[in-house]
Amino acid sequence: MKKYLLFFVLILLSSCNNDDTPKNDDAEVAKKLQGKWSWTSTTNGVDGTITTPETEKKTILLEFSGTSFKKYIDGTLTINTTFEIVTQQVGGETPIQQTLVIGGYYQISNKKALFVPTHSFEGLKINGNKLNLNKICNKCNASEYVRLN
Repeated sequence: MKKYLLFFVLILLSSCNNDDTPKNDDAEVAKKLQGKWSWTSTTNGVDGTITTPETEKKTILLEFSGTSFKKYIDGTLTINTTFEIVTQQVGGETPIQQTLVIGGYYQISNKKALFVPTHSFEGLKINGNKLNLNKICNKCNASEYVRLN
């Protein structure tokens, strides 16, 4: 009888596996995102063309502080809004991923403030001092930034 019980326990234990559900550590990622990030390159999702600050003759700086998001182009503030990190599936075929959601924002262009009543969704990955932001759509651009502070 002990052999059968032991055999039954072994079968139960062997059928267990790890939980592969992604861990929801959005707050931890938001904390890692804090600070200033300088644009280093963007890869075009359609043809693979790579643009850089040198090829475009412009600089882009992203600043995250608390839940505040600011974007500067050539030192000029162009977006000032809020952000949040959410783990979600965007679209039916994309995998569940951590997403940077930038709220409806004011975009400053040609000294005019325009309200953009939309949300921007970008997949994000932080690896050391590098930040990768990917527009969430088929064949969209992917940009890389490096931490300044």
